[in-house]
Amino acid sequence: MPMNDPIETLEEILKRHGCDANLRENEVDRYFLFDQISESSDLELAWSQFPAHREIRARAAEVDAVSDIVPGWGYRTPKKSHRCSDAELIELVGRHIAAIRPFIRDGSDVRAFIDGGFDIEVIDRDAGPPPDATDNLLFGALYESISDFKIERYPYEEPILEVLDDWATYLTKCDEVALYLTWPVLKNVETFDPATPLPGFRLWQYNCRTNYWIDEGDMNSRLVCVQRPW
Repeated sequence: MPMNDPIETLEEILKRHGCDANLRENEVDRYFLFDQISESSDLELAWSQFPAHREIRARAAEVDAVSDIVPGWGYRTPKKSHRCSDAELIELVGRHIAAIRPFIRDGSDVRAFIDGGFDIEVIDRDAGPPPDATDNLLFGALYESISDFKIERYPYEEPILEVLDDWATYLTKCDEVALYLTWPVLKNVETFDPATPLPGFRLWQYNCRTNYWIDEGDMNSRLVCVQRPW
């Protein structure tokens, strides 16, 4: 094995910090791996093992800045105190839908709904909660499309990037945030706006990741509803 193998280097760093990790075989050892490294020079060395590490690390710092950390686990959850104006929320939903629309398969009812044009309206609590994510046609179509897009373009053949993918996925357990974190290493994304994953990350930040839906699930309504968290 080459002396400069990045996974071996990472394992050596983690061992220096009391973690006997096997990053090739144990998926769980890849979660929150940077959290285990307290010494700044080792943290710099660990990050440097990854392609595009400066941009990905900057994005990770953005995620941490708007997150709480689940004690004992390490998962990031969006701070409940984060809020935005109605105008910004409407803009984010519109931008997110527009950004992910090219990923939706041809013939999809949701794609036809988007292409037909729609309005976005902020709904208050009196209207009741958003539909469950499993019944939310709009969220479901975007979520599935994000997942498929990332799978098709992620360089899983590189072992060090397989480590990065598990870290990014389990940091928040949110595909929108994982897409934002890993965008710099995706293949064949040059024709897409580099800001494509940003609105989805911001919706997660404001606790509104699943809080938008087609009014009453009716494709003829031409209305997308969005609601702040309860």
